[in-house]
Amino acid sequence: MLDFAKDDATYRNVISFAIVAWNFAVIREQSGPEALEEIMQETAKPGADKAIIESYRPFLKALFQRKRELFPHNHRMILDYKLNQTRDNFNLNVLSYMA
Repeated sequence: MLDFAKDDATYRNVISFAIVAWNFAVIREQSGPEALEEIMQETAKPGADKAIIESYRPFLKALFQRKRELFPHNHRMILDYKLNQTRDNFNLNVLSYMA
């Protein structure tokens, strides 16, 4: 997903989406697979296009799987982040807590 981020605003949006997915994955580990459905319903704005909401599902599932495979024992929720851009790169620092 970061391959598509060509500017600071897009990069931040992708990071925000990934953080939401990470936190959903942690909740899902504790609450079970039905948590995804509940979260998608609760976070959708009233009147939001269901097709757009559903278009997020494959990305969320891919990020859930990646979290489960790479970080199975990390159950920390991300509270905040700071993104710093250097001349050649981005650096991401996160504030988290044990869920």
